[in-house]
Amino acid sequence: MQVLINWIENSLGRIRDMKPENGLSPRITSGLRELQLSVKPLIFGNVSSETQFIAFFLNSYIDDLFMDLLGDIPDDADGILEKIRNDLFNDIVTGFNQLLETLKNGRNPLPAIVALVSFYSKAVSKLNYQDKERRDYE
Repeated sequence: MQVLINWIENSLGRIRDMKPENGLSPRITSGLRELQLSVKPLIFGNVSSETQFIAFFLNSYIDDLFMDLLGDIPDDADGILEKIRNDLFNDIVTGFNQLLETLKNGRNPLPAIVALVSFYSKAVSKLNYQDKERRDYE
């Protein structure tokens, strides 16, 4: 579990340390991709089942973020979708910090995982609503 904690902590540290002028999305996406690449070997590694589950969850969660929130975003001339994405990324950083503290303290990680899923589902719902509104208007 400690290796997983270290990778989450390092990724969050790099997200915080990146220059703000690079923008929120690139800072967080690069940190998330780094985390994903770090935890993926744990899915198949000789680790506890809890570490394996959390690594699997994080890998899948980050993969879904990239697929649903970065790749499929339509034209955003008015900046509404970028705001939704930035709000989500702020929530994700908060959620990953909560997960990190939970793991460090040896508590049940399920509430922190549930919070991350909730942030994601709310953002996807907002993006789908905005996309539908835009299509209805056109």
